[in-house]
Amino acid sequence: MPKRRGPAPTPTKLKLARVNPGRRRLPKNEPQPKTAAVPKPSAHLDREGRRFWRQNAPELHRLGLLTVLDIPTFEMLCVAHSTARRAHEELNTNGFIIEVQGSSGQLRTIINPWAHVYNAQSKMMLSLFAELGMTPASRSRITVSPPEREKNPFAEFDANTPHFDKFMKDRGRKGKDT
Repeated sequence: MPKRRGPAPTPTKLKLARVNPGRRRLPKNEPQPKTAAVPKPSAHLDREGRRFWRQNAPELHRLGLLTVLDIPTFEMLCVAHSTARRAHEELNTNGFIIEVQGSSGQLRTIINPWAHVYNAQSKMMLSLFAELGMTPASRSRITVSPPEREKNPFAEFDANTPHFDKFMKDRGRKGKDT
């Protein structure tokens, strides 16, 4: 499959949340993944990854940003967070510059390999944060509508609705105004 040119397409849900800024036609039959209950942390996550999961998954789920299809992306974020934390602890312990013995027996000064790990995980985390709407910039482009209220099945019979007079008139009775 040839590589796609230009920026990645924006998901329809995100376009709708941004009120379709490009005013382009939206796809009609885009798949809509279901939002299950707040999932439990995966078994393969370490303690730090599970802590990050429990701290952020409920809020993402509440906002409708954590669906069944988003769980692997969120798992990757949890693993990246955990790995970055471990790399940060190693850097705090050993420093950014370390001395190693070269093949000729001489001591050489190099950048701690954990610095590269930390850098790579931080970049991955930033892209996954943006993907899941977890950065201030990505949140500023999203508007979340409140959950739909369940329709009252008795609203037709409520005296405060305009349908009440019609209902009463249809049955040969006087409405509230007569």
